[in-house]
Amino acid sequence: MTSYQKYTETSSFEFCDRYNDFCRLYTDGSRMGDRVAAAVVHRATTKTIRLPNKASIFRAELHAISLALDVIRHSKEKNFIIFSDSMSSLEALTGFKLEIDIVQNIIKDYTHLGNGGKTTKNLMLDTQSRGSENSMHCKGFFTVLPAHSCECLRMV
Repeated sequence: MTSYQKYTETSSFEFCDRYNDFCRLYTDGSRMGDRVAAAVVHRATTKTIRLPNKASIFRAELHAISLALDVIRHSKEKNFIIFSDSMSSLEALTGFKLEIDIVQNIIKDYTHLGNGGKTTKNLMLDTQSRGSENSMHCKGFFTVLPAHSCECLRMV
């Protein structure tokens, strides 16, 4: 194992330890034919929403993040981490793409939750990385972590 691999493996486990007490939410958008939906999983609960026909996967992923924020809003817990596999959605949020209505709403909701005492972290699970590509890096609104690099992130 190279020193770089040791560093990124250690960083991944440090990340897991740092957020061990955070409630985990997993988001995803999906399309089957013309039908599009978004979902969030929190503990043993799944919340879904059917979107208009032919909506883009990008919008479905953003709706999934919005659903996660709704779950957080109604929860008594204070610390959350949102897992997503949508780099484009998280980049739109990081870039404050306010011309996209749902991005504007998510940023507003995220701000209100923070002002209300809720801590929400966003994690991009890079499901495309393979092998020793374990680099974890921050991209403003979210942190990118290869999905295979940290076993402790598995849903409990």
